[in-house]
Amino acid sequence: MVDDDAILREVMAEQLAGLGWRVLAADNGETAIDVLCHETPDLAIIDISMPRLDGFRQTPRSIDLPVIVCTSHNDKEPIERAYSLGASSFVTKPINWPQFLHHAQFVMRNGDTERALRTAQAEAVVASKLKSTMFQVLSHELKTPLSALIGLTKVMDATVRPRINNAEAEQLDHVVDAAKRLSAIVSDILLLSKALSEGQQQRFAPTLMSEILDDSTVGFKSLAAQKGVRLLMRPIQNDLTLNCDQQLLHQALAKLVDNAIKFSPSGETVEIWGHVTAGGEAVLSVRDKGP
Repeated sequence: MVDDDAILREVMAEQLAGLGWRVLAADNGETAIDVLCHETPDLAIIDISMPRLDGFRQTPRSIDLPVIVCTSHNDKEPIERAYSLGASSFVTKPINWPQFLHHAQFVMRNGDTERALRTAQAEAVVASKLKSTMFQVLSHELKTPLSALIGLTKVMDATVRPRINNAEAEQLDHVVDAAKRLSAIVSDILLLSKALSEGQQQRFAPTLMSEILDDSTVGFKSLAAQKGVRLLMRPIQNDLTLNCDQQLLHQALAKLVDNAIKFSPSGETVEIWGHVTAGGEAVLSVRDKGP
């Protein structure tokens, strides 16, 4: 508590002590700053007009310290200035003590809640970065041996298939397919890791929606034909532009198209469409009738 009025300091200290609070008092801004160097208060109650260093210059800017400005100045300028310097609340004199005590407890609880939220947010950011890093490390560590395994099985397939029986050839096919599936899963994890990474790692640029849709489907026409699935691209406006990471969006959309074709029954249609809703939101959709 910082105020140059000795009587007010004594009365306020007595009132706050009744709440079970330990009260540190100072009669000017300089003394208050010295106290803050050695103590970590949960709440600061300060006056504005004081000798040597006024409350405006000593109002704590720390986001972790809730501040109640308690003063006889109740015009617009000091109120706005106090809040701009980081004050949590503004109380004018003379003080209504019952109301002020409840108000002080509210500001204290609100400060505790804000600190808890900031701590939780910081921990969530750290956990998110750790998760992304773990995804990248694990994915890369798995990708290297998988690539070697796929390469080795291809060499084996080319060299030994003429000399093995049908059962052994079937087992070799299972090994190749399993390695490819696992490699695809690792690639998906890498894609997810990039999508969850920080914004500065993504490259946003204006890109035509039609270009994204064409690039994401051009490689799947033969797969759709093999499965007996019809690939339908609904017409869109040629001038629709998205501000996006083209590579990331292309990979995500291609994965949706790939899954839709794989799990669609023969004779069904996979429909791909891009449009803008009435609310101005861009929508890229892949629709199928698979499970």
